[in-house]
Amino acid sequence: MEARVPAQPILIRISSELLFAFNSAELTPEGQSKLQRVADYLKQTGEVTATIEGHTDSIGEDAYNQKLSELRARAVAQWLDGAGGVPGQRMKVRAFGESRPIVPQSGDPDLERLNRRVEIRIEGVR
Repeated sequence: MEARVPAQPILIRISSELLFAFNSAELTPEGQSKLQRVADYLKQTGEVTATIEGHTDSIGEDAYNQKLSELRARAVAQWLDGAGGVPGQRMKVRAFGESRPIVPQSGDPDLERLNRRVEIRIEGVR
């Protein structure tokens, strides 16, 4: 009998620029291709769950950015559940808007683009 051990969490960070057009929550073909690799990994691993987190930059209204981050995270989860073949019960969605930047919020579009992202946290037993 093989022992099951908790695995170290895995963080997959994907730039929103690769997944979506600017100011959109509709996945691009390139974004779908990136997500297919994530789906393939999730389907071949053990009992893992994925938390899909949407993030935005600080440009624009807080409420709008919060909603956009939620729509983007849901779009990723829906794609993984549908076309990707990952059971929806293995995923949860969280939206953080502009509240968790990875670079300082400066208002500089070139720098702030790094804050526009989707993070997929994979945790569980492998």
